Amino acid sequence: MKRLSYLSCCILLSSCAIAATITGKVLDPSESGVSGARVVVTSRLGLLQQSTTDQAGYFRLDLSGAETGAAIVVTAPGFARKTIALDSIDTRTQLTVELEIAPTSDSITVT
Repeated sequence: MKRLSYLSCCILLSSCAIAATITGKVLDPSESGVSGARVVVTSRLGLLQQSTTDQAGYFRLDLSGAETGAAIVVTAPGFARKTIALDSIDTRTQLTVELEIAPTSDSITVT
């Protein structure tokens, strides 16, 4: 019986869920807020939570149920995708996400 209880505790601890609310701001390279950026929390199970930044670039995410190993992914038209491991975030402070301009490539096909 003790062995079963110990095993149950190990399984429970290895799949700990994160319960927090993250607020933050998405910035462009000139440190202006990015309006309409998509901010999502993903895990190995898929999409958990999503938000869109307001006109000033601010967002808020409720992370109840997010598991260890989850990540925040930020996308916006014209900018490179940014992924941040949720484990590396201090949920007590506001998260600042700085996006980089997406590389552009032009091609011409002549036939």
